[in-house]
Formats: sequence, C-alpha cells, structure tokens
Amino acid sequence: MTYTPEQMRDNAHKQDHFGQTMEKAGLGGDVPRAVAAQLRQGADAVERVGVLEGALHELHATVKGECPSLLDVDRGGSFVLFELLNAALNPAPQSKP
Repeated sequence: MTYTPEQMRDNAHKQDHFGQTMEKAGLGGDVPRAVAAQLRQGADAVERVGVLEGALHELHATVKGECPSLLDVDRGGSFVLFELLNAALNPAPQSKP
C-alpha cells in the first residue's frame, strides 16, 4: 500500500495523540512519538522525491531538445548517462507480494 505525504502526516498526528494518551495513562509515549517523527520524515522525503523526479524529467527534455548528442552514443554521447536516465525515468515495475 502506498501513502501520500498528506496521509503520512495525518497518521503522524494520530500517533502523537496516541502518545499523549499513553503518557497521561502513565504508560510512556515515546514509541508513538518516534513513529510520528519517522512518518513526518518519510512524508518530507516523498515530497522531495517528487520534486526531484519533476526536475529530472525537465532536464532530460531540455537535453534531448537542446543537445541530444549528449545522450547519443553514436555521436560521442555517454551510454552510462543514457542508461542512468532511462533507469531513473522508467523504473521497472515492482512485483506485488
């Protein structure tokens, strides 16, 4: 199952609330608060990945339009760069468990 950053932050808020409830009951609350912190960090990371993917697509389109020889092995371009871009822009489908 995949969660959006908003769903992750909502779950973090719920974990914070659960931690407060546990603390009031004298049961501590460190674990739910740690989970909440991890969820917030995960949401931030997911958003950064989205921004970076968008930038990479734009950069790839610019290179293809302005200087396509950089990606054309037959014209002196880099095969490694070509393969890295293809792998990043077209990830292999993941199998579902």
